[in-house]
Amino acid sequence: MGHRAIYAIRHHGDVELFYSHWGALTVPQDVFWGPAWAEAFIRSLEPADEWLDDVWAEGAVALDKDERRVTFYGGELGDMTLFQQLMQAAWGHGWTVRHDATLAHVAATVGVPASAVVAARPSLTIELARIGENLAHE
Repeated sequence: MGHRAIYAIRHHGDVELFYSHWGALTVPQDVFWGPAWAEAFIRSLEPADEWLDDVWAEGAVALDKDERRVTFYGGELGDMTLFQQLMQAAWGHGWTVRHDATLAHVAATVGVPASAVVAARPSLTIELARIGENLAHE
């Protein structure tokens, strides 16, 4: 159990990853106060070797220092419109702030393809006419 979150910082083309087992609920607040604050917070977390996939990650932040943008998802704030506007003001001109609903979009912020973070989904075909056959035996 936990509220797993993955954090990425891209600087000079290199991507560093960090992990928090409990961070997904507070992702928006943790990076609200601007790039220096966000980077210091992210660097205080445990370094990670690989991305979580979208099954396990309940929150994520991508801080792209090269392109001056941040994308995040997670948290329990409900409607993010006003929060995102306030966060944009805290980050200042020259930075793009974006809240998103998917890990794939967060990862794309630092150049990671969706295939690296989207878990394979098993195909499951259910024949509705046959549901319950295993219970019909005497």
